[in-house]
Amino acid sequence: MREIFRITNKYIILATPLILFSLFLTIYTVISNQSAGLIHSVVNMIITTIMFAAFVSGWFKMIKLAVSASLVGEPNLLIKEFPAGVGEYFLPVLSSVLVLAVLNILILLVAVISGSHLIGEVGITPEAFSGALSSQQSLTTFLGGLSQEQLTKLGMWNVYMLGWVTLISFCEMLYYPVMIFKTKNPFRAISISLKELFSKYFFKTLCVFVLIFVVNFIITIPEVLFSANLVVGFITTMIRFYFFTIVAVGLFYYYYQQFVKSNLGNNIDTYI
Repeated sequence: MREIFRITNKYIILATPLILFSLFLTIYTVISNQSAGLIHSVVNMIITTIMFAAFVSGWFKMIKLAVSASLVGEPNLLIKEFPAGVGEYFLPVLSSVLVLAVLNILILLVAVISGSHLIGEVGITPEAFSGALSSQQSLTTFLGGLSQEQLTKLGMWNVYMLGWVTLISFCEMLYYPVMIFKTKNPFRAISISLKELFSKYFFKTLCVFVLIFVVNFIITIPEVLFSANLVVGFITTMIRFYFFTIVAVGLFYYYYQQFVKSNLGNNIDTYI
């Protein structure tokens, strides 16, 4: 853990692309929301996906160089590797985003169908539920109009779907380290990541996942409790950026140490 903090603090420049991407995405979202319509929504989704793929490609390339000690010289020069990462990984990452999106939709569809049999229908239309989320007052009024049975089923659905999302997140946690370190084929990356996830390091990897989950939950508490406080909001936002950076560095460092460095020269899946 100390080494992860050391790498993150040494290459704190890694937080810059994350902050800039979040800023650009926020500005674009505000501007794009001024228009409506199906075609406009599709265009926005395509542009956002392309922006995300470009960001991930360059950022993960920088992290790869940081954790593998492949960079010599001034740490801030690492930012120059961002364009090289976009050129090298953009198409594979873009393909992976599409593959994961389709795969996750299919898995969640199975979860919804199975949940309908296990839990049952709540008796709420999608339109009513969407309208309830428009404001805190609407949500309070909406929940107050539900029966006890509906509230119980709604709570069960929340826990059920959270369990599925958590399981999907765990199964995919090694996916991008595999793509950056071992293969640019998005389909082969799935098989390699799952094989390594359920290897002899399974419980160690599970501990890493649980640690990330718990720390994320702890950070979320002040964000929710003091959401109206601008000063606390700014501090928690900075903490969140640092958290995301250290999680990415930690995950890539863990993967490099456990699945790459120790197998260099004798693992056909491994390359730097």
